[in-house]
Amino acid sequence: MPAAIAAVVKICKFQGAKFDVGRVLPALLEMLPLREEDEEAAVVYDYFCELVETSHPAILGANNSNLPQIVFILTEAIQSKIMPDQSAAYRRCFNLLRSIHTQVPPEAHAALWERVKPTTRAAMIAELGSRAQ
Repeated sequence: MPAAIAAVVKICKFQGAKFDVGRVLPALLEMLPLREEDEEAAVVYDYFCELVETSHPAILGANNSNLPQIVFILTEAIQSKIMPDQSAAYRRCFNLLRSIHTQVPPEAHAALWERVKPTTRAAMIAELGSRAQ
């Protein structure tokens, strides 16, 4: 399955001007996080980060409604060790998650992290605060 997702990602990234990528991206959001180790994971997560960083509306959702899903996906990508922790894609995921966490007001953190298991959430938040990438 990761290879199929990577193929969709590559089509969106490199041929996206030829069709409405916004119609494909909600399905991509539902296919993530990747659960199997694959050499294509870095490609998938790099593009995912690019979409979030550029505030693509199909990824962020109306009024940023997909942020809890995005936080869940990034947390799983980091925690699963699906990518080497020294890889550029891993660091990009980590830094993006840190950026989202710090930019969202503290009163919204509960909603932001609602999809992440409490033990994972606590460990990840501690790691975000203690580790410089």
